[in-house]
Amino acid sequence: MRLLIAANVVLGVVLLVAVGATRAETLLLGQFDPGPDSGAATSAGDGLTVYLGFSDNLHSPDSNPNAELFESLFLTPADEGRTFIANASNESDFADAVAVLVNGSDDFIRAAVEVTDSQDPGSRLGGNDRTYDESFWFPTTPCGGGPDFAGCVVDGVELLIDSITLQDFDPPVGGIQTQYTARIRVRVNGQVIPEPTTALLLALGLAGLAAGRTRRTL
Repeated sequence: MRLLIAANVVLGVVLLVAVGATRAETLLLGQFDPGPDSGAATSAGDGLTVYLGFSDNLHSPDSNPNAELFESLFLTPADEGRTFIANASNESDFADAVAVLVNGSDDFIRAAVEVTDSQDPGSRLGGNDRTYDESFWFPTTPCGGGPDFAGCVVDGVELLIDSITLQDFDPPVGGIQTQYTARIRVRVNGQVIPEPTTALLLALGLAGLAAGRTRRTL
C-alpha cells in the first residue's frame, strides 16, 4: 500500500512539473527597431504599413517568404502608443513565422515600413525596408539553441508604435508627395524550454519529500 501511494505521488509530481514547464512565465526573448526612422513616397498616402517577412534559406525574403506578419495593418498617427500582437489566434502565417524563428538556422527577416493609402489597403507607395539574418536583428537570445530562438517557445510577436508623423506636399517637392517619420519596435515573446535533466531532478526531489511525508503519516 505504501509503495502504491509513493508511486502515485511520484507520478503526480512528475506530471505537475511537466505541466509547470509548459506554463512558464512569458518573457521578452528579443526585440529590434526595423528603422530607418523616416522615409518618403512619390504618391499621396494617409497611413503606414509595417511588414515583417520571415524566410528560410530556401525562400526569397523579398518575393517568396515563408510567412508574413502585420501586412494588412494600416497605421496612422492616431495609433501612437498602441501595441499590436500577432499570435496563433489572429495570424494565419504565425506558425510558419515561428518555424523560421526556432529552426536553429540563421534565416532572414525582412522589415519594411511603407506609405500606403486607406482607399487601397494593399498599396505600398514607397518607404524603407531592410533584410538581414536573424543574428543581426537578435544578437543575443536567452534560448541557447543557436543563432535564433531554438530552445524557446515563441507565442507572440508584438509591434509597438512609439510615434508616427505624416506630411503631404501638394504640389510635390522634389518628386516627394508624402513624407513620414516613425519610431516602431518589434518584440518576440515566449518561454525558455527547461532542460529535461533539471525538470527531472526537481521532480525526483519533490517526490522524495512527498514520499517521506506519506511514510510519517502512515
